Amino acid sequence: MTNIPIQFTEPVPGVVQHTARFSLEDFPLEALRSAGIELPSSLQSAVKKRQYEFMMSRYCAKLCLEQLGLRPPPLIGSHMDRSPLWPDGFVGSISHTEGWAGAIVGKQSTVLSLGLDFEYEIERDTSSLIHHICRDTAELDAIIAHFSCSVGRALTIIFSAKESFYKAVHPRLKNFFGFQAARVIPRANEEIAIELLHDLSDEFMHGQIWPVRVRKVGGQVIETLLIELAP
Repeated sequence: MTNIPIQFTEPVPGVVQHTARFSLEDFPLEALRSAGIELPSSLQSAVKKRQYEFMMSRYCAKLCLEQLGLRPPPLIGSHMDRSPLWPDGFVGSISHTEGWAGAIVGKQSTVLSLGLDFEYEIERDTSSLIHHICRDTAELDAIIAHFSCSVGRALTIIFSAKESFYKAVHPRLKNFFGFQAARVIPRANEEIAIELLHDLSDEFMHGQIWPVRVRKVGGQVIETLLIELAP
């Protein structure tokens, strides 16, 4: 794929991630189609931005599956809620924001669940937005202090971490839950975690904690990643 920087990483053995940065003005549409990436009927009339983000994130997912030995990988379908439908024996997560797309995939023998999210840093931190994202002001204050950062960046980290958690848990839980179900908590060395604040099921119980990786991937874009290894 020319003119598009594709970054490969292996966060843990047996799990692969591909991240792409792309331009809406210079998008290699035909090259992606040649690689077997097509739009579903539900997106045929969508705006170009939405179409390109879908195709690029699916291309990253295709690269991940190939890296894991699935050649040729099947087309990645979608569930009714539009979440990716992974091939048998694999789990993964997809994310995209303006100009960025990525996927992370692993074998079920290695990982139980994966959650990946990209977000541009929030610039307008209103009280209603804080109330929507945060469990309480203590959650926000703790992340501000932990990273010595602005309210907007702390909100972005909290929002993105909860998005990654939802993406990781939802395929197994099969139920919707809101941001208030969990809290982002600081850990050592600028790391964070998600703590569940009430029971979601017999598998996801109050007090459980999942480590979440957080980093800047370019400019004002924050990436969060949750990896739950198989026992």
